[in-house]
Amino acid sequence: MNRMFALRTIPWVALVTAIACGDSPGTVAGSGVSASGVAISGTSGGVSPSGSGASSGDANTGSTSGVVTGSGSSGTFAASGGTATGEGGRDAGLEGSGGAAGVPVDATTMARPGKALIYMSATCNSNPLRSDTTANTLLLALRDRGFTAEISKDQTKFSTAGLADLTLVIMVGTCGTPLGVPETQPVAALDAWLKAGGAFVGIHLASDVAYAPTSRFVAIMGGRYVSHPGDVRPDACVPQGNHPSVVNLPTPFNVLDEIYVHDGFNAANQVDLQCPGLDGALLPIAWHRTEGMGRVFYSALGHRAEEWVADGPLVKNHVLPGILWAAGH
Repeated sequence: MNRMFALRTIPWVALVTAIACGDSPGTVAGSGVSASGVAISGTSGGVSPSGSGASSGDANTGSTSGVVTGSGSSGTFAASGGTATGEGGRDAGLEGSGGAAGVPVDATTMARPGKALIYMSATCNSNPLRSDTTANTLLLALRDRGFTAEISKDQTKFSTAGLADLTLVIMVGTCGTPLGVPETQPVAALDAWLKAGGAFVGIHLASDVAYAPTSRFVAIMGGRYVSHPGDVRPDACVPQGNHPSVVNLPTPFNVLDEIYVHDGFNAANQVDLQCPGLDGALLPIAWHRTEGMGRVFYSALGHRAEEWVADGPLVKNHVLPGILWAAGH
């Protein structure tokens, strides 16, 4: 399991944090660039744990300067200058590499991927082509980012033991009663896992369930589908705030989709995307929320299978950033 080690602070050097890679005791050797651009080096005793990665983000301020990466079993590390900004101590974006600030670094390569379950059990009339396309697109995208991911319809995974080694659960096409009837025990296991730090994501039809709007499952999802007046239609949706799921979307974000109306809306949801209903009133279409130490993201968009391409705006600029945020990336 990765551990966090902090290099000894030098007064004129920006704070550096590291996650080590290696498996034997050794000396940590650091080199990088100071806040004034002067090359530095230094050593401190330490033990290099197993694992790999890099760190950014201070748990209190959400920002640090400098990144340290490590490799090998000797415990030797190489530092790279730059700055990182985070949200609540979690990576939101990174700059700087190889001692040269301003060179962009993909934040997903700096986080620690885990094990993801894409759950697809449905008991209603869903569109299997869309659901399969959605699931496979997300499966490949997560694997590309280092996750161990699988697609499953196995409801028994929603137990304390079944969820224990998962960091992320995504529900795709799970309409009807995806966790059975009664859903009490599976939902209780999901609820406990989420509050302990799990990441839960619902996509499109996942909110179309037969459970009561006051049920705990609907509260976890954040809302329950009621209808989509006008069926598939063009709409000009409006991003809200600067959440990763909308920060790269244009205003308006023009869609050709079903625009869902929900009930059982969780008051703790932070709405990320709104779309006008037929009467012009803005409807919540995507939202995020924290639950204990866990995170929830939901988007009602994605009815058409042709939208589920890795480099399309729905996946690249909306759904995938929301998933990675939920997973702490």
